[in-house]
Amino acid sequence: MFKEPNETLLMWIGLLFSILGLASYFYAVSGEELHTMPEPFTSMWEMSRLFRDRTAQCLVEVNYLRPRRYTIETLCFYFALEKFQARDSEFGAYVVLGIIVRVAMRLGYHRDASHYPSISPFDGEMRRRVWSMIFQLDLITSAQVGLPRMIREEATDTAEPKNLLDTDFDEGMTELPHPRPNTDVTPVAYAIFMVRLLRQLGLIVDQINSITPPSYDEVMRLDFKLMETHATLPPYLTMRSLSLSITDDADLILRRYALEVCLQKSRCVLHRKYLIPGKSNSQFRYSTTASVDAAMKLLDVQCIFHEATQPDGQLFGEQWRTAAALINQDYVLAAMILCLDLAWGMRVEESLPSDYEGEIEAMWPRNKRLQALKSSYDIWCKSSKISVLAAKAEALRVMLKDLESADLAEAVPPTLVSNPTSISGMPLLVCISTPYDADPFFP
Repeated sequence: MFKEPNETLLMWIGLLFSILGLASYFYAVSGEELHTMPEPFTSMWEMSRLFRDRTAQCLVEVNYLRPRRYTIETLCFYFALEKFQARDSEFGAYVVLGIIVRVAMRLGYHRDASHYPSISPFDGEMRRRVWSMIFQLDLITSAQVGLPRMIREEATDTAEPKNLLDTDFDEGMTELPHPRPNTDVTPVAYAIFMVRLLRQLGLIVDQINSITPPSYDEVMRLDFKLMETHATLPPYLTMRSLSLSITDDADLILRRYALEVCLQKSRCVLHRKYLIPGKSNSQFRYSTTASVDAAMKLLDVQCIFHEATQPDGQLFGEQWRTAAALINQDYVLAAMILCLDLAWGMRVEESLPSDYEGEIEAMWPRNKRLQALKSSYDIWCKSSKISVLAAKAEALRVMLKDLESADLAEAVPPTLVSNPTSISGMPLLVCISTPYDADPFFP
């Protein structure tokens, strides 16, 4: 590059700018100080924004709509820069991701490299890794904005990456080595299992977005597949307390919790529709219990992250990496489910199965559910300065106030009796609306 600058691909330079932009961003959020800032920069934030802008200029100059080598990688890093610097998920990121998906398909990433003899084993495996990342981004971003995902299962046959370390293969190989067993701790293994879980979440969201509501048998089938997929996780990636992870590095701990969040979020999304029907219809009892259990486990993860990133916490040095985990909108979904469950639990209905509240109470006592909501609200309050999404959690304060008042008065609030479609005068749609609803009135 430096010897022959005029012969260096401009897209490669764009890729370099994006890497520098991400490095600058991570350094800025780490809280560390750079003793000497290179001119003309005054901060690492400014440096990161400049490299982001330069990346965009390279993409436009080369014309990313006529993709060539390094285009996909540069687009993905640019997308990451936009997501990180925006702090909250926005519709704009969804649009940028749409471009990435289409450009990747234009280059054939959605078809497995084995179909193309001209693609070397090394390049084919790297394409699988890139497509796996795009597949994850599509599912996560689409769910965040409440719109259908862009990659259809029937339109791609790209195999999942092999469980290999970077040192296991190189560009000169004529054949890839046999993949390592799933019990081997590798960064790729985490990505493989995350995609498998996300694929189940994708099928769940597809059903929710369908104009034809799925039958309850289909809901239970999806639940079985989700739990079956989660059961295949190797022991080192399964959820465990921080006290049992003293010797584990932060990367491994964060991967475990990310997989746990994906599982519990999927359960919430799948079963929340039957939260209230399950209180009066034993057919849906499993969904009622599952949605409350998943919501509590999600808020437990949020609380654990918060405590672990305090000055004396186990993940304090990784606070810059876990900030997004504390203000993830999945916790809003969990909190709304618990608020709805607690509010309806105060209703006295003859049709309510006598053992329902006892079943939930035995699993998650009412005082623990209330405490989980209070802890979550406190975390959102502390995050309000860095997250626009945190402002939406203000609804928690209103609902918590009424739930606590009802406990003190040992009486049912009039609004719950007179208007079963509202909680404390707030429309039920507002109380339980999340980005998964695809509701255009709640961006």
